[in-house]
Amino acid sequence: MAKFRILLAIILVVASIVGVAIGRRIHLRLTLGSTGLNEVKLPEAGCYLYLPPFVKWQKEPTSGGELRFHLTLYAYGEFVGYIQCWHVMDIQQFLTDSRDNSQSVFLDYEVEPTKEKDSEGLMVYYRQRGYDGRDLSARECWLWRHHKHERLRVAFFYSTGSMGRQQWESMVNAAFTSLELLP
Repeated sequence: MAKFRILLAIILVVASIVGVAIGRRIHLRLTLGSTGLNEVKLPEAGCYLYLPPFVKWQKEPTSGGELRFHLTLYAYGEFVGYIQCWHVMDIQQFLTDSRDNSQSVFLDYEVEPTKEKDSEGLMVYYRQRGYDGRDLSARECWLWRHHKHERLRVAFFYSTGSMGRQQWESMVNAAFTSLELLP
């Protein structure tokens, strides 16, 4: 039995090394798949990512304007985020207008360029006070899709509720680490 455990450990180490050598995607599948996360493929959004099994989603209708695809994410029955596809000409102006037209008070707001796998985009971090007086933290990843004006938005929001902050952080990190556009 001990020899079997040692052999299994060696196989897992070799598989991880090979995964890193072949590409981050294989390594992520080995790592994330073994942690109980579910791979979620969204052909309509043109992406896949890993989410914990307690995250459920509901596809929402879109009007055919700038918003082309809309999925609302729930954890333990509470709203936690979106996966959306947008057709936006100027993403910087879009984000500025969205922030300026919000009825919420922003306590922090930061935008950083990012490169996730082979996709360029923006990471947006903010904290805001809602009109109900509660603070809300958000992390959003905007990636450029195949057409230069198509944007994928994966956004997670945290407010005190049934999910603890550490569990939320773990969910967000797993999703953003595994996020990849489909070819």
